[in-house]
Amino acid sequence: MPRLFNRKIEIRFDDESLEKIDAAAKAYGLSRAEFIRSAALAGYEAPSSPGKAPLTPDQYLSLVQHVYRLLGGSVGRSTAETCVAATLRKLYNG
Repeated sequence: MPRLFNRKIEIRFDDESLEKIDAAAKAYGLSRAEFIRSAALAGYEAPSSPGKAPLTPDQYLSLVQHVYRLLGGSVGRSTAETCVAATLRKLYNG
């Protein structure tokens, strides 16, 4: 069984880079260290949008069902899903 260690690393940034990192970390609601850790693990833990946690598949499907019911079934389920996807894309990607 592997032993787990709390290892410390040192990274140096110029002032301009630190300002960008601080602004991004603030937008995500993270500390600078948390933001750097998330960025280093980009495919695994990085936040998807400032201040917003990624949706689970169940949450996404629940939103689709909500929109479908809200519209009284007057549109197809695939249309409701397209509507939800477009809205989330706009919310998460600007």
